[in-house]
Amino acid sequence: MISSPARFTGFLSSNYPARVTLSCPDKGEVGGKLVVLPKSFQELLDIGARKFGCIATKILTREGAEIEDIELVRDGDHLVLVPGTES
Repeated sequence: MISSPARFTGFLSSNYPARVTLSCPDKGEVGGKLVVLPKSFQELLDIGARKFGCIATKILTREGAEIEDIELVRDGDHLVLVPGTES
């Protein structure tokens, strides 16, 4: 019997770390880079800085909702880094 995609996805997520796609359109990176989801929001911002040179102050979902807590991020999410405005 072949497993349904939902069951198979659940199986993988229990054995492998969650991964997300990060992108920084302000730096010309729209497609993004696949990264392992870190344990803290700050670590996610740091990964964005290393990968893109993007000093983000906000992280949005691809749909535009602001993420304020790492607990809200799920495996497979596409996150958009938003750099701070310079004064």
